[in-house]
Amino acid sequence: MTLRSECCQECKGCVHHGTTYKHGSMWSDGCQHYECQSGVLTVSHKHCHVPCYTPLPPLGSGCCPRCEGCWLEGRRVPEGEVVTSKIDPCVRCVCFDGKLTCEKRSCPVLSCPETRQVLSHDGCCMTCRGSRPMITPPGGRCFLTGYLYMSGAERSVDPCTTCTCSEGFITCERRTCPVLNCSQEFQVTHENECCPSCSAAAQLESVCHEFGTIYRDGDTWQLDKCTSCSCDDGKVTCHVLPCEYYNKPCPPGYRRVESDSECCPRCEKAPGVCVVFGDPHYRTFDGLLFNFQGACKYWLAKTCKGQDFSLKVINDARRSSHFSWTKSLSFKVPGAKVTLGQNLRVKINGKKTKPPYTMPGVLQLTLVGQAVSITTPKGINVLWDGGSYVEVEVPVALRGRTCGLCGNFNGNATDDLTTKDGRRVATADLMALSWATGRARICSRRMKAQQEAQNKSLGTTRSQRLTCPVSRSKALGRCSLLNSTSFQPCHATNAVDKYYESCILDMCECRPGRRCECDTLQAYARVCQRLGTPVLDWRNQSKCGGLECPRGAEYMECAPPCRATCSNPTPNPNCYKLKCRAGCYCPPPSVLHRGACIPVEECPKRGKKRHRNR
Repeated sequence: MTLRSECCQECKGCVHHGTTYKHGSMWSDGCQHYECQSGVLTVSHKHCHVPCYTPLPPLGSGCCPRCEGCWLEGRRVPEGEVVTSKIDPCVRCVCFDGKLTCEKRSCPVLSCPETRQVLSHDGCCMTCRGSRPMITPPGGRCFLTGYLYMSGAERSVDPCTTCTCSEGFITCERRTCPVLNCSQEFQVTHENECCPSCSAAAQLESVCHEFGTIYRDGDTWQLDKCTSCSCDDGKVTCHVLPCEYYNKPCPPGYRRVESDSECCPRCEKAPGVCVVFGDPHYRTFDGLLFNFQGACKYWLAKTCKGQDFSLKVINDARRSSHFSWTKSLSFKVPGAKVTLGQNLRVKINGKKTKPPYTMPGVLQLTLVGQAVSITTPKGINVLWDGGSYVEVEVPVALRGRTCGLCGNFNGNATDDLTTKDGRRVATADLMALSWATGRARICSRRMKAQQEAQNKSLGTTRSQRLTCPVSRSKALGRCSLLNSTSFQPCHATNAVDKYYESCILDMCECRPGRRCECDTLQAYARVCQRLGTPVLDWRNQSKCGGLECPRGAEYMECAPPCRATCSNPTPNPNCYKLKCRAGCYCPPPSVLHRGACIPVEECPKRGKKRHRNR
């Protein structure tokens, strides 16, 4: 019906509890559904269709149970999509957050005569064809399907529907019929009955019924992505597909991939990831872990042939003659040279740059927690925490094409101790020294001494005994976290022994107030993550900040809301009365300065430039 008095014709709306709704409005309140069509408000109760054996409870204030996996009648429903059931065109199913919800609503009561009603395109309900002037009886009366209602009068339109007139507006309550487990030809509606039912002949039908779907003898279908079923002599038989890597890790060099459209997880070749951490320790693309204390500039990783990329690491001597540390990195790709320095200082082609920054078609610089990340269109990624932690990721396309301290990325860790001239040697020192680059003046005296020792020994080196100033009990206690319950699930896929040795070595050079075990714990946790065995609670247990916290900071579930800095080393005491919160915190007596926790006595003096030794 349309209103003639208006400039533009429009269909009459509805009124519910004093609120006016436009024609075509639909809304739900729990399991109750409302639909307004040309002045007639249809109220119905949703009927839930549950196509699974073990449904989940409704979400929030929803009405119908949910099914895990978004599978309907052998087909997968994409996320966010609404589909119609094959067995009943009035059943609508939607996939949300990986869960499928199906419901059936009754069709709205129409104000037009049957001669103007046509079946909708989805095959569920009749709709009115065309339009006609609205008849508005006086005195708050209503007109519907040739019948005049007095205000307050009630009348049954059909066995499923009862309508009531109220001040010129009609509200109809209509029953929703359930989904039947029999073929269409066996469904009958008896006189004065609202809903159809299955006839007696349906009991003799040689078919299978599965969640409202009828299958003929010999039919097969996919119940979900992991289960296939068949109908044999009226009985449903289902079996689950076997998965090779369901409960076991992928082989080295491969990663686990799971897809919503596939039943089983599969293993595919993984990008190569090389890690540098601590004082310093190296884990090659193929998984070899070694220590090397050379203080010079070295090829960390590059393509052996071609100019896809190159990455140099500059190591400098620490306070003793036994340890070095990662001072900076130099990354080159066609069109750009990037220098990564301490405290996240970045230069691109000689100019200071802060993330985020993009060179279209060349690289992208972003912040990842408290680290910077460089990504190229070819899939090369360098992660640097501004202190000593480096990750280099190269795509599968570069498999077998890399050189340097990170190895050749050929899937075989046993040949990673290969020198620049192609010789396989017995020790990591001999291999690493061969990858030194640059002029001799940039190398420390220790580097020269190492080279002389190598020449004199004719290919052999002798390890030097170190004196560790940190108590053995303290070092063992800090590093024993690698053997805790948080890390144990990963021990089977990532051997912990070498990491434990690296952790103890780092503790020997650890300055007071520093958490030198954190680099090793972080490196081990991130390798486990890539191997498909996440270490979930390591930060809470160790209080290490990881890449999410400034260097040297602790992660605390209840950290003070005020942070001491060089400019404000003693925050207002009243600030500590505020509610604590989870986050990062520089443990006393250290303070936050330029993204790192340092002793307060190392803070730069105002008006003077002061360089801090690491």
